[in-house]
Amino acid sequence: MATDDEQLEEVYKEIDEANKAWHKRWPNACKCEGAGGYGYVEMHGFKHGAGEHMWDTCTCVLDGFCPRCNARVWPEDMEDEWPCPECGWNWGKGKDDAAPQI
Repeated sequence: MATDDEQLEEVYKEIDEANKAWHKRWPNACKCEGAGGYGYVEMHGFKHGAGEHMWDTCTCVLDGFCPRCNARVWPEDMEDEWPCPECGWNWGKGKDDAAPQI
C-alpha cells in the first residue's frame, strides 16, 4: 500500500504532466498560463476578519490578446467578455482554458 507521501507525489506527477501537455498544445500562451489574470488574498489586519480574495486581470487581456493562444482578438477598451474566436478560450469557463496547476 502506498504511503500518503507516495500518493501525493503521484498526484503532483500527473498534474505536472498535464501542465506540460497543455503548454505543448498552447506554446504561445501568456505567462499567466491561460488564466487571464492573477488571484491573491489581501489581508486587512487581524481585527478585520479573513482576507479578501482579489483578482488582477493580466496585461495580455487588457491589451486585447488571448491568454491561451496569444491571438489579438479583443479591442483594448473592451468592457464585455466573449470567447476567443481563434481558440475558444472562455474566461476560465472552459475545462482547458488555463494550464493545470497544483
